[in-house]
Amino acid sequence: MFYGFPFALAVLLLFAIGIVFMSLRVLREYERGVVFLLGRFWRVKGPGLVVIIPGVQQMVRAIARQAEAERERRAKVIHAEGEKQAAQALLEAAQMLARQPEAMQLRYLQTMTQVAGDRGSTIVFPLPLDLLKAFTSSASGSRG
Repeated sequence: MFYGFPFALAVLLLFAIGIVFMSLRVLREYERGVVFLLGRFWRVKGPGLVVIIPGVQQMVRAIARQAEAERERRAKVIHAEGEKQAAQALLEAAQMLARQPEAMQLRYLQTMTQVAGDRGSTIVFPLPLDLLKAFTSSASGSRG
């Protein structure tokens, strides 16, 4: 009879430890826990360590929808601002190249240098830009 006592005590101790571990919940920063006590709303618990008594209390995790929507909105605004800045930089570059035709020739040569520096199987046939202007002027004249 005394041999069964330590075994029963060990089982009860393991059961108690299991209940304690089942009671602990960790909610992330953007999560809230809605706690129900005996099936009725009791409290909303915030982020961090939350203790819930199993069998008596229940918890439903709810992501804070407003905070999530706000983060998505900020991400879209940042993305749109980046697109706006890129478009502005491209506009300024196009205006500068239009004012100085020599800059276009230098950019063309720089691009050819970069392509030639790649160790791919790309073959580059350099054409003078004056030759290309003849094609563009004849194409625009045939449209009108």
